[in-house]
Amino acid sequence: MITSLKSAIASAPMRWAVGGWSLFIAENWILSENRTFIIQELGDDGYHYLYGFLSTAAVGSIIYGYRYKIRGAGPFAWPAGAAAPPAVRVASFAVQALALGMASQSFPKLQIPVHLASEPSESRQSAAVVG
Repeated sequence: MITSLKSAIASAPMRWAVGGWSLFIAENWILSENRTFIIQELGDDGYHYLYGFLSTAAVGSIIYGYRYKIRGAGPFAWPAGAAAPPAVRVASFAVQALALGMASQSFPKLQIPVHLASEPSESRQSAAVVG
């Protein structure tokens, strides 16, 4: 079991899966932390061009890895045509429930977009005219 886990972690599909996402996270973190410096050096448009180029390259490596290197390779999938194991079904249900619960907290509260205001008290009182 330990040797199969070590070989799975050291496998090329695992490197592609972890590498693409690591590149994406590192690129976002580095560019976000150095935003003002990059804008000073390249300008606002240059920063956005650099950010867009590097994000596209990182996501492209993720898509390439999953499309051509990882799909159908273990430990990411069970045999084609077979039903998912019960433990996988339970885990997927739990993760989806958690995600839906978290997503439901991000919506704005429902409210009527009308605010009723009472009239000022002075307009209700009639002014006494001393003659």
